[in-house]
Amino acid sequence: MYLWNVGEKLDPEDFYWPILKKVIAENYLGQGIIIGSKALAFGLRDYSLPETISVAVPKEAAKLALLSEYKLVTQDVRTGKKSLFSLIKKYSSRVTIQDIQFMVTAPEHALLEALTTRTGVDVNDTALIERWLKKNASTLRESVFAEFIPYKYITATNRLKYLAVDMDIKPLYEMMVRLIDRAGK
Repeated sequence: MYLWNVGEKLDPEDFYWPILKKVIAENYLGQGIIIGSKALAFGLRDYSLPETISVAVPKEAAKLALLSEYKLVTQDVRTGKKSLFSLIKKYSSRVTIQDIQFMVTAPEHALLEALTTRTGVDVNDTALIERWLKKNASTLRESVFAEFIPYKYITATNRLKYLAVDMDIKPLYEMMVRLIDRAGK
């Protein structure tokens, strides 16, 4: 997909990240945190343009078209009346792409979000998650998982447990079992 400007072909690679930053700044006062699969992709140094990018925001979730086929889905991540935005922000970090800084959720939360069932998201497509786990599973923090799981992520935690079995990552499997046991009590 290319943009056109008076006979000049413009590449969306030049505009995607600045437009995303501007939309977050103008609509959410800069309070947007990239979550889900793209947050994991950044951990693999994959800065390609996603067709859909998910961003946690403190209020007023929406779906917006950024550039033609590129979409931004903002999510007010909550459980009941409690917003999880402050918890997501607590563990987020900054990533710089084309000299633009973005807040990105912790890998633990990114995994849970990527494995959460949502309309239009195929949770059976785990290729990115598997690549990320092969490279980074040993860096996952049980304490961070423990803060997120009780709110809304028990199904995603079970999926991660079975993925750990399939990939033969015993420490991750054992961590998920402990967390599931704790969340069930």
